[in-house]
This record gives sequence, structure tokens and C-alpha cells, in this order.
Amino acid sequence: MLEQNKGFSLIELLIALVILGIILSMAAPSVSSYKDKRRVIEVGEAVYGQLQLARSKALTLREPIYARFSTNESTTWRMGLSTTEDCDVTQATAGRLDDCHIIIDDGDGTLDTGNGLTDLDDLVYYGLNSADFTNVMMGDFDGDATNNLFQITFDPVRGTATGKTIKIRFGTKYEMQVVVYLTGRIRLCSPAGATHVGGATEC
Repeated sequence: MLEQNKGFSLIELLIALVILGIILSMAAPSVSSYKDKRRVIEVGEAVYGQLQLARSKALTLREPIYARFSTNESTTWRMGLSTTEDCDVTQATAGRLDDCHIIIDDGDGTLDTGNGLTDLDDLVYYGLNSADFTNVMMGDFDGDATNNLFQITFDPVRGTATGKTIKIRFGTKYEMQVVVYLTGRIRLCSPAGATHVGGATEC
């Protein structure tokens, strides 16, 4: 005699769905937290990379490179690299005399002076914009940023720099810091405590 396959009863199916719902609700905050942490890390790594590039360009081009920041210590900020001091960091392209850009010969034998009139292709834009990193705050958060602007200068001879700590935050949950030392050394880390990003070097 063949046994009849009963399958799942309706009650068993409902119990399984309830258990699945509980597991998913427990996992959702963890996934959200991971995404928030990744955003802070991404901005920290991007700023670190731009500053390393600025130092390298200063040494190879043999002229000062300025890393200019515009931030009101909220989720709206910009940074740009330039061979011009106090460049206009709000510009996202190189094409005006006061834009943030680095002059690099494109190999055609004509070098632009920085105004874009001789060879616009020599003006290269390097920068970051908060629009690419949702809900991530940046600033020094120590109250000394005049008009919400500050600048780090890299020396072309020794590679030294203006000392500064740039803080990158996701609300009050996570914080990364990019520390620029007077020697020109640049360090990416996360402060100890409640805002520490797991796996990051401790400041």
C-alpha cells in the first residue's frame, strides 16, 4: 500500500513564514549599518587618495599643490586640487582662471599658463563632491574653518604639508579621519570609541 504524501499544512507554512520574517527583520539593521559604514570608508579612502596625489604632483611638477576644501561641516562639501592658491572649489571643471585645476602638459608642445586660453587640455580637474556620497558629512569640526573654507598646501621641495585633520562622519554612528602631518605624511584612521569603524586603524 502506497503512503500518501501530505506535504505542508497551512499552519506549518505560516509558522515558517513568521520565522523567516523575524530573521529578515533582525538582518535588515545589520545590512543598513554595513552600507553606512561603507559610505564613510569610501569617502575617507577617496580623500586620502586625493591628498596622496596632491603630494605626489607637488614633488613631480616641482610646484606647490593646494588641496582646497569647501564645507559647512554637513553633508554638502567639495574638495579640489590646484596649482593655484585659494582656487574656486565650487567649480567642477577646469576652464576659468580661478577654478581648481592642475596644469599638466598634454604633450602637444604648448603649455597653458592656467587661464585656459592657450591650451585648455592642459588644465586637469581633480576633486570630490558630496553629491557622489549620500549623507556623509565632512569638515574639520573644530571651528577654525574661515568662511567654511580651508586649504592644505604641499611643498614641492620636501613634500611637507600644512597640518590638518579632516573628519568624515555618517551622523553620530561612524567617523573616519584623514590626518595630514607637517612632514607630509597622510594617515587614514578611525577614532576609538562609539564611532569607531571596525577594521580601520585606530587614530
